[in-house]
Amino acid sequence: MENQILNQILSELKGLKIGQQTINERLDIMDARLDNMDARLDRLEENVAVIRADVSALRDQLLDLEAKNANNHMEMKAAIKDLSDRLSVLEVISGQNLRDIGMLKAIRS
Repeated sequence: MENQILNQILSELKGLKIGQQTINERLDIMDARLDNMDARLDRLEENVAVIRADVSALRDQLLDLEAKNANNHMEMKAAIKDLSDRLSVLEVISGQNLRDIGMLKAIRS
């Protein structure tokens, strides 16, 4: 009877050992998957850092372009104003020339 109990205990211990090995194998698989996930997360964090740097560079370029655009706008506005002023002067001079031509024609006749 005592041998039977010892054999039963031994059988239970073997079952527990097999169960422990199965659990250990599953934990090893989970550890490997977690290591893989950690590596992927590290790569994602690196990619996010690169994207942030790119976005920052693009933002700086955009701000620079906006400043240049505003400067170009002001220069174009000044150039248009200058052309408008010159055109006004040209219109006055053309009017005076037409008047002088009319006077010369009148004198000649």
